[in-house]
Amino acid sequence: MKLEYSIYNIVIKPEQNLKFDTMPEFLFRSVIGMELKNLSCLFRNRKCEECDLKFQCAYSIIFESPISKENPVLKGRNYASHPFIISIENNEKPSFDMISMNITLLGKAIDYFPYLFYSVSKGGESGIGRDRVKYSIESVKHEKKEILKNGSLEISGNRKEWIAGANSGRGAKRKYLVEFVSPLRLKKHGKYVDELDYEDFLNAVIRRMNILCGLYGHCEKDPEKTAADTFNKKNLVTNIRWVENKRWSGRQKTTMLLGGIKGTIELSGSFTPFERSLLEAGELFHFGKNAGFGLGRIKVRELR
Repeated sequence: MKLEYSIYNIVIKPEQNLKFDTMPEFLFRSVIGMELKNLSCLFRNRKCEECDLKFQCAYSIIFESPISKENPVLKGRNYASHPFIISIENNEKPSFDMISMNITLLGKAIDYFPYLFYSVSKGGESGIGRDRVKYSIESVKHEKKEILKNGSLEISGNRKEWIAGANSGRGAKRKYLVEFVSPLRLKKHGKYVDELDYEDFLNAVIRRMNILCGLYGHCEKDPEKTAADTFNKKNLVTNIRWVENKRWSGRQKTTMLLGGIKGTIELSGSFTPFERSLLEAGELFHFGKNAGFGLGRIKVRELR
């Protein structure tokens, strides 16, 4: 499995402290989506699924992500996992005088970052939240290099690549602390789980990477069968709880609850290079349901 990606950091300064009664990722995702559609859409009276440009339009590719029902990755489905992830540092703060937002783009969606940047910028003119607080963009960085100069972007062609099992070395004894920075939503036997074991955790990351690599990168045939053989038993110490987050759905015109697992798990045992690469993938690309909304974000720290 291989996947090209680019992470852009946008620093936003609001005109006054911003307060959120839900995850700030939800609001910024809505703002970006609305502005991107206004920027990209040529036929305002057509639904995206009926538009001849749905496979070329920046908004459609990133926020609708249509695919053919004959696709080999998600058979029978005509919409894919989105090729972008949004995350905000310290997203549980009660208020913000400065916001650091990361936008991760996958595969061909990397070429559309200028559209996303101008959508974020335009959202600052309209304002965000109930009070429509306006904001300005202070900085845009790619690979720790400032690319916003005099109001214009200087885009480089540099991209990173995640490769399954790329970590060097054989199985090695390790101890990791995994923090669920945003709620993780996993289903098992049709129900959301509020407890977690190591196999469920790793299989969820594998499913996510099978889909993302199949859609936007490169994926071997049926890699899950070989992946299952690489699991090693681990000692697992959990400290998790179920939390709820509210999100307003403009499409359904209602408030939705997006609950999931938060807290930490401690893993210890022998980790193969493949397993270590999956922990890295969980950090980079999130996993579980609604990952594109900023959910399923983890941080992994090796313990000594």
